[in-house]
Amino acid sequence: MPPLHRTDAHPQVAGNDRIVVPAREPLGRIHPQPLTKRPPFGRQPTTLRVPHTDGIPPGSRTASPRRHHAFKVSKTLKATRTVVQITKNKQAGTRPISAVFGDIRLYGLMLATISAWTVIYTYETVLPIVLSQSHGLSPSDWGRVYALGPALVVLFQLRIARWIVGFSPTFCLAAGTILMGAAFLTLMIQATLGAVLVLTLAFIVGNMIWGPASEQAALRLAPEGHQGAYLGVMSSSIWLGSALVPGLGLPLREHFGDTGLWIAVLSIALLSAASYLLTNRMAHTPGSYRKVTPPFGKGVGR
Repeated sequence: MPPLHRTDAHPQVAGNDRIVVPAREPLGRIHPQPLTKRPPFGRQPTTLRVPHTDGIPPGSRTASPRRHHAFKVSKTLKATRTVVQITKNKQAGTRPISAVFGDIRLYGLMLATISAWTVIYTYETVLPIVLSQSHGLSPSDWGRVYALGPALVVLFQLRIARWIVGFSPTFCLAAGTILMGAAFLTLMIQATLGAVLVLTLAFIVGNMIWGPASEQAALRLAPEGHQGAYLGVMSSSIWLGSALVPGLGLPLREHFGDTGLWIAVLSIALLSAASYLLTNRMAHTPGSYRKVTPPFGKGVGR
């Protein structure tokens, strides 16, 4: 059967779509424009021919898989550069983290904190060994004496904080560490249960004076935007102090006896106090890395 032909050149209208039929064109060779399929009521119309996305025109050379991937990678890199630029703009005016670890005052505060925690862990770990081996104190007696410390903190921490409110933080740091270290000297005079109670009372009072000021020392010294780095260094100082006590304290006792051990503990406490004072002085020196706001310490007190 021969193919049918249309003799008119007028367009054939079907709804909103126009199909152009040239004259004398066989019906089997009609090439319609993209049609929009009418869906049921309540649904969005869908186009039969889906155009290319990502900004790549159809039929171009960039439509190959390799170039298409490169195009997406370039878009990702542009977005990454934008995010980095925004981050740099937000951090404008802040010092890099490498400059923070170049601050000599950070290491001074770290030395002071390690020394203070060395004295504290001497009370926690070495003192019960010395009392049981050298002075015959039973574990139950030491347990009752040790339980006295937390009870004193609960009863008197707030009162002592009110009593020392007129003193500078630097004075509290130095005085607290010296009092904790000097408390061990009572065993050089007398090693009775009463002397152990005096030692515990003096040590706990020194710890209550030193504790609140030590928690704020790193924040007072840290530059703007780097408080986390300073607090991290201070946290590592606690672990270093706990490691030094059994590693150095017990061998020192074997070589020099109890007296040499207590003198060494007092020396470490004096080193901690001197480091606190020196760090405070460097914080107020003109031309230092950054002046502390609020001040690390204002004088000795009143």
